Amino acid sequence: KENMQQGIAEGYTLPKPLAAKMIPQFSALDHGPLEEHLYYSPIHQFPESFSEADKTRLTTAYADFIQNQLMPRFGEMADFLNNEYNQYLDFL
Repeated sequence: KENMQQGIAEGYTLPKPLAAKMIPQFSALDHGPLEEHLYYSPIHQFPESFSEADKTRLTTAYADFIQNQLMPRFGEMADFLNNEYNQYLDFL
């Protein structure tokens, strides 16, 4: 977001069709269900050598990160693209 804001300030933006395609991509990643989220898939691929305690600990920490860090940021980026960035796009 910060780089895009800098680009706006310097007069550089993405082509409008590209930016328009990014909005639904970010929007699709800003909500659950958590277990079906694209970024949750590594949880299903722990090596067999991991203990159950490690799997549980990592699953809890990773799920928390996705829900409380990634998903909100994806939503913020979709909102930024849709509500702020789009107004600076001057070509199709």
